[in-house]
Amino acid sequence: MAKRIVAYLLFGLGFLTVTFFRHYHGQLIPYPFAWWVIGVVMFLGGWLTLRSTPSSLEQYENKQVDQHIADLKAKGEQIKVNFDHVDIKENSYTEEVERRNNHDDDVLAYSLGSNTPFNDLTDSDRNTVRLQRNQCVVIYDHTQQGKTERFISPVISLDRVTLLSRLLTRQETILYVDRQDRKRYYFDLAFLNS
Repeated sequence: MAKRIVAYLLFGLGFLTVTFFRHYHGQLIPYPFAWWVIGVVMFLGGWLTLRSTPSSLEQYENKQVDQHIADLKAKGEQIKVNFDHVDIKENSYTEEVERRNNHDDDVLAYSLGSNTPFNDLTDSDRNTVRLQRNQCVVIYDHTQQGKTERFISPVISLDRVTLLSRLLTRQETILYVDRQDRKRYYFDLAFLNS
């Protein structure tokens, strides 16, 4: 929260400094152009900091997820999952994404010199990029007292070979399952992010 407050302050002070020194011709404050540049830097720094920090709603949701995971780790049933006994399903596809010149607004992109309409008439591939997307899930079938339960991990954005190599270096993990509601569970795959 403090980071967002600092971002708003930088953003506001930068805007005021740029606005004030844009047409300043007085003698009291020396080097008005330098102050104008400092204002632009503050404005951009505040804007970048604001974009990189999560909103209060995102922070609340992240806290709820962390609380849910901590609750499962503390009170849930712990099942050791050996990665030799899991199934990995993969979904890999190519996605065609439009190039935007780093602008989110079409009107702004066109006004800043984008010639997208003309490129569409001549060469359809100039404004698109093909991105390879890889997604996998780990499926574990747990049999207990003659009853089989299937647990599926969240989607992992890795290709199958990379995922297998990372799983086999670890060999096993823990699956935390809620004792009352068996549909609430957590695969401890945090080591994949490192």
